[in-house]
Amino acid sequence: MGSYCVNRFKDKGRGSFKAVTFTGVVLLLAACSNHVPTKNVYSSLAPTNIPINFTSSYPVISEGVLIADGPYKGLDAYALIKNFAGPRSIESPGLYANNHPGEPHIYEAKDAVVGNHFVFTLHKNNDKDRDVVSIKDRQRNEIKGYAGSSDTLKAFKSEVVSYSWKFKLNEDITMSKNFGHFFQLKAVDGGVGTPILTISGRDKEGEWLEVIHTIHGKKTVLTKVPLEAIKGRWLQVNAYVDYSNDGKLDLMVTDMTNGRRVIDLSLADIDMLRGEGKNDFVRPKWGIYRSLRSQDMLREEEEKVFFADFLVQKLQPSSKS
Repeated sequence: MGSYCVNRFKDKGRGSFKAVTFTGVVLLLAACSNHVPTKNVYSSLAPTNIPINFTSSYPVISEGVLIADGPYKGLDAYALIKNFAGPRSIESPGLYANNHPGEPHIYEAKDAVVGNHFVFTLHKNNDKDRDVVSIKDRQRNEIKGYAGSSDTLKAFKSEVVSYSWKFKLNEDITMSKNFGHFFQLKAVDGGVGTPILTISGRDKEGEWLEVIHTIHGKKTVLTKVPLEAIKGRWLQVNAYVDYSNDGKLDLMVTDMTNGRRVIDLSLADIDMLRGEGKNDFVRPKWGIYRSLRSQDMLREEEEKVFFADFLVQKLQPSSKS
């Protein structure tokens, strides 16, 4: 396994950084008299010839990278994820003895569009929610930041963080009228269970991919697009978050096949914070987390969601307005 497959974090003590925008991903140029940078992975995270307006001139404080190294070589998917987010960062049915052991639910594959990537699977009749046998109305297969992760994956009050990844929904995927999350920004602040932001699929008056913001228990669908238009297509996601009560959110989702902008959100004065204590933070979650309350709407076959090229960067704004 080469440097493409490890979690890399740089800090200000190792050199100075200048951030340069390149098709939606911030590239780093390291200037350091005594340090030779390892192989640059960032160009491989950018979709070729897809214009993205997501830009930042902010210096990068730290970054974490998760890239699949290919099936049947290097580290397996679980090991790569743990290197990226920590040893307890995976909530996958195959890892629990009382869930669905004996079958990997996250593995690596390769295709002609993005190359090496991760495949997340769920089985309606077999998979549960972690090892909590009393929970029967939902199931999950997710990776996450948590208290044991690097601070790069933990956003604290007044911090600015960018997230970039690719994902694809199986072309035959079905959703229910209840929740089905593929991405969450969720606070760890003493028990608030509702995520601040989700990218979710739902079948309500048609199948939709929705971006949902929640504050004080009130959910607002910020935007939605027909699910049929994106099933089976790789999407590039770029998100920029200013974590404060009067924060900012930029979210761009681009179809990698034709360069079409699927979602383009730029919001100011949006509450992106929950707890404000020194131990309160917001962490990302990727995967499949869905309700089973309307099982008749979900198909019997295995569901798959594909992910690739995760990049999380903490940024240092020159000033805060």
